[in-house]
Amino acid sequence: MAQIPLGTQFIAGAPNYPTTERRSAIINAESQAYTMQDIVDTVSAEIPAYKVYTALLIQSGTNNPTTIVLENTFGISFNWTRVADGNYQIQDFSNNPFTNNKTFGLCTISGGINNKILNFSQAFSSVVALSVLNPSTGANIDLNGTVQIEIRVYP
Repeated sequence: MAQIPLGTQFIAGAPNYPTTERRSAIINAESQAYTMQDIVDTVSAEIPAYKVYTALLIQSGTNNPTTIVLENTFGISFNWTRVADGNYQIQDFSNNPFTNNKTFGLCTISGGINNKILNFSQAFSSVVALSVLNPSTGANIDLNGTVQIEIRVYP
C-alpha cells in the first residue's frame, strides 16, 4: 500500500498508459505513478471507519427477537435477548465490542406501529440495550413488530 503525500497533484491516464514515455527526464524524476487502489488505501488510512451493525429486529409476545442482519463489520455475531417486558439487549462479555463514549445507536419502528417510544442505551462496553415504552403511561411494552437498528462504534 502506497501512502500518497498530502498536496500531491494528479494527472490521470488510462490503465495501460505508459507513465514514463513522452515526458522529459526532469518530469520523470519528479513523478510518481499511483493507482486508484493507492488513493483508496490512503483515504482509508486517513479516515478511520467506524464499526457498524445494522439489523432488523422482529419480535412478538415474550420471544427473543429474531434478526435479519443487513451489515455487520464487527467480525462477531450478536444475539438479542428479551430481558423483560419491552427490554432487549446484546451482551458480549468476551469481546467488549461497545466502547464507552464511542458507541452510537439509531432505531426506528416499521409497520405502522407508531404508538411506541424506542430508547437505545449502552450500559457497559459489553452491553447495549433497547427499551420500548408506551408513550401514554411510560411503561415498558413488548415490541410486537419490527425495529430497524444501527449500532456504530467509532475509533
